[in-house]
Amino acid sequence: IILGIGGGWIVGDMTGEVPSNQFTYGLQFMFQPFYIVYTNIQMFIFGILITSISSYYGYYAKGGSLQVGQASTQAVVKSSIVVLLFNLLLTSLL
Repeated sequence: IILGIGGGWIVGDMTGEVPSNQFTYGLQFMFQPFYIVYTNIQMFIFGILITSISSYYGYYAKGGSLQVGQASTQAVVKSSIVVLLFNLLLTSLL
């Protein structure tokens, strides 16, 4: 969150499209405390999902380096799909 806000502020200021005072006013005007809670819930759930899926595929990888590469590719693909589905679910629920 901090890096995203900081990057937006730097790019907006460097390009001259959004002056610093307008940027900080926009942050304060649109701020809702629930966004912080929602983001923390998402980070927690996505972290559990990504680590558990990757651990599962890593633990059950059999064979040599080729199979380990395939297992890691499967873990990334499945993690991406599950994160997208859970993002839809969490957005609908919260």
